[in-house]
Amino acid sequence: MNENGYLNDEDFIREFVAAKSKFKSWSSKRIKNELIKRGIAEKNIEPILNKMNINADVENAMIQAKKRYESLSKRKLEPKELRNKLVSFLFSKGFDYDLIKEVCEKILKTKIEE
Repeated sequence: MNENGYLNDEDFIREFVAAKSKFKSWSSKRIKNELIKRGIAEKNIEPILNKMNINADVENAMIQAKKRYESLSKRKLEPKELRNKLVSFLFSKGFDYDLIKEVCEKILKTKIEE
């Protein structure tokens, strides 16, 4: 904060990243895009996002996927259609394909075994 009580860009980025990652389970890519929309320079975003826990995206993707799986499983969808909808949903949340693939395999394997 500066002497006028305003957040500087670095403090704003840090607060934004913490809030959106923890409470909204956003991906780092989505957080970055939202900050850019708000006029924050990419060179200011990268160092703070790089400090963000690398596992945060994995955890956030799992949280999002579990919630979505629960709602989709009530629809009695075919396994392939359920997987496609889950993948599309996670893409819309800004997660990378490799992470989505990993998370979907874990979720679907776990749920099939239950």
